Amino acid sequence: AAEFLSVYKGVFPQYVELVDEMSSGMSIALELKRDSNFTGDIVEDFRAHAGPWDYSVACELHPQTIRAKFGHSSVCNAIHCTDLSDDGVVECEYFFKVLAGRQVPYDR
Repeated sequence: AAEFLSVYKGVFPQYVELVDEMSSGMSIALELKRDSNFTGDIVEDFRAHAGPWDYSVACELHPQTIRAKFGHSSVCNAIHCTDLSDDGVVECEYFFKVLAGRQVPYDR
């Protein structure tokens, strides 16, 4: 998680807590692709469903979003989604190419 979130180091005041949270259990990575009929920005559309990063703002202003419904704090906010459309490609490559090459078998 520290490697993936390194862009937030020194920017997000709770960086260490965020790394700890994202490392505390299993995660599910998804690559969203737009349908050929969809003409909008898939990242902006998904970010609208995710809700504001700040959990309290999500609860107050956007109560139907994923973060408002399932988050607990600004660190434990239920979901990560990329900030910029161009970053989505980089983040998907990180999860599905870089990390896939480092897979360690999961032993329960």
